[in-house]
Amino acid sequence: RLVLAGDHCQLPPTIKSNDPAVQKGLAKTLFERIMDLYNQKPLQVSRMLKVQYRMHEVIANWASSAMYHGELQTHDSVRRRKLADIPHVSGDQ
Repeated sequence: RLVLAGDHCQLPPTIKSNDPAVQKGLAKTLFERIMDLYNQKPLQVSRMLKVQYRMHEVIANWASSAMYHGELQTHDSVRRRKLADIPHVSGDQ
């Protein structure tokens, strides 16, 4: 059994190359390849973690709508948090 943790909806790596291998799919991430190969019903190899703990709710709502079909939720601990609320961060820096 193999478990990979990641997000195929995140930005792919930046590859700057004129090499023909890039044109043949090197720019496609491992997660994208796995999703294309194995994430078909009834198999469904992926599981979405539906609660995020990193972003203010306003930012997360955009990501949720744009990439996750509105399924991404924001945890209460970060829902309204601003940079100024984080220790050692101030607005005058």
